[in-house]
Amino acid sequence: MSTAKASPEKNEVNTMLIPNMAPLQFRIIQAALEKAGWNCVMTGGDSRSAAELGLKYVHNDTCYPAVLVIGQFIAALDTGKYDPEHTVLVITQTGGGCRASNYYMLLKKALKKAGYENYRVISANMSGVQSVHLFTPKASDLGGDETLPISLGLMKDLLAAVWYGDEIFALRNQVKPYEKNEGETEALTDRWVDTCAGWIRSGKNTSLKAVQNNFKTIAADFAKIERNDIQKVKVGVVGEIFVKFSPLGNNDLVK
Repeated sequence: MSTAKASPEKNEVNTMLIPNMAPLQFRIIQAALEKAGWNCVMTGGDSRSAAELGLKYVHNDTCYPAVLVIGQFIAALDTGKYDPEHTVLVITQTGGGCRASNYYMLLKKALKKAGYENYRVISANMSGVQSVHLFTPKASDLGGDETLPISLGLMKDLLAAVWYGDEIFALRNQVKPYEKNEGETEALTDRWVDTCAGWIRSGKNTSLKAVQNNFKTIAADFAKIERNDIQKVKVGVVGEIFVKFSPLGNNDLVK
């Protein structure tokens, strides 16, 4: 059974699976994609099962983030929830010298080995690795190019989502280690993530000026949290997006 709500008249592809690469930011990005007409589902699961599935279909010499991301996708398809006619898988593709440029082909190869070659994979890139078109998410429009459909409005919403997500992520990490009342920072984080997602769904506060003004409001709200006046060792999590932002990619190191 499919979770997609397809329209037979338009043959819409309206379920999009995206990897859990930056959970906080992607919660807001989901809102932008849903506004554009997608039923956006972020893959999940624990690192052990994702790694086991990834290693089953990806060479073990491949970088670990690729193994985990591809494992997440296979695990999602193994549930049987997603109809290949109305579901697409989205993977980022940098287009540069980074191995992340190869995730797209690695995923397609893994899907074929797993028996899911009938699922469409589209590339999220702005480097011309695949052609980038401006259109609405319909099966008839996707054609054979397998590219992420991006309109100017969606691009604006995605930028705002990333900006809001990055600020909230940074503020949470700066405040949480020192909070006097345990759980207060996470509660405020969830509240602001939901607020920002709501803005984007309703088409509000996505201009550069609005984002800059809201940055000040969000920062001021986090500054109100009571903090202990103590010194702690500062830790930097270094790596690409998946290792830096995803608990799945860094074994929940930030926690």
